[in-house]
Amino acid sequence: MKQVFLVLLCGLLILILSGCSGAVGGIYKLDHATADGLRLSPDSYGVNVKIEKKDDGAGTHTDAGVTLEVTWE
Repeated sequence: MKQVFLVLLCGLLILILSGCSGAVGGIYKLDHATADGLRLSPDSYGVNVKIEKKDDGAGTHTDAGVTLEVTWE
């Protein structure tokens, strides 16, 4: 269940950030997600999802202590 929740949260965060335009550099940390009226907190599942975006299209994605280099448009 924890892994499914984590995948859903990551997907949701990526979808939200992909809809942004303009200068959106900064650090984004998942605060909560809502599914079927239920508010889900990543802290209650021991997950910490963070994306750091730079205005040049580079960045990092950190999840469960693992950091990956990412690019975005």
